[in-house]
Amino acid sequence: LNSGILNYFDFTTGRTNCADASAVFTINKDDRTPFLEYSTVVLRFWSCTFYPNLTHNFRELRLPNKNRTFLLDNEIDTSVSSAENVTSFLSTCLVAWCEGSKGCATPSCTLDRLTISGTMLSAADVRTCLDCICSVSPERLSSPDILGIGILCSIAVQFVIAIGGLLSLIVCSILRRMFWAHLVRRQRIQAIMDTVAITLDEFQRAQCCFAIAIDIASLIILHDKAQKVRQIDRMVIGRASTAGIIPTTMNLAVQMLVIKQHSHFTFLLTFITWILSLIVKISPKEFYRD
Repeated sequence: LNSGILNYFDFTTGRTNCADASAVFTINKDDRTPFLEYSTVVLRFWSCTFYPNLTHNFRELRLPNKNRTFLLDNEIDTSVSSAENVTSFLSTCLVAWCEGSKGCATPSCTLDRLTISGTMLSAADVRTCLDCICSVSPERLSSPDILGIGILCSIAVQFVIAIGGLLSLIVCSILRRMFWAHLVRRQRIQAIMDTVAITLDEFQRAQCCFAIAIDIASLIILHDKAQKVRQIDRMVIGRASTAGIIPTTMNLAVQMLVIKQHSHFTFLLTFITWILSLIVKISPKEFYRD
């Protein structure tokens, strides 16, 4: 018993109650690394699982004298009522956890199998139940705040307009060559091309501002709230950052190569968008694993 299995009882706020969900399952904020946080929760859970069986053996005088002395010196509650409360609480939690986990189906996750005479827990069935619960793959759904329909539609519109602008200019170039001898028609086609060029330039600025807004929000989430953001959300953030790379590059290339003109402001804004999007894409926080 002096190996540390019951050390979880001692906290600055007092003794941990094994029938209190926040005391058993809450991550200790003093633990800074995911491994220590996980280990602390696991230790508390198994310590509480061990507690009813330990106190049962204490009451039945089955413990060695040194272990009995350890429990008495540390003022561990060995009453039957406490053992029943802990047994009922932990078994009920496991049953509810299994019922709430899609795909969890095992006879071990039932009250009859988990408890022994209402005062002890079956270690074998607890382990089997936990294995079944933990083996269930969670649904990989992203937060709607990150993968919202508005963001997806905006990215899709950017690609459509960039591709549509390129195709429009190609068609206008072909028509202008076909009607090169007709001055009026050529002027009309040129007017259309100028309109498309102005539209693409304004659109380029708009999509750059949109991409910059996404990138800034992504950097805030990735760097300030990395511990709370799920891996699928981080993947979505990385993919959303492509809105500031691919369509902006395509649009600027059209202006530079086909129209052969662009404003310096648009070029600078596009460059800033590229930098921010690349930072989000290759950010170390992007590769943080849950």
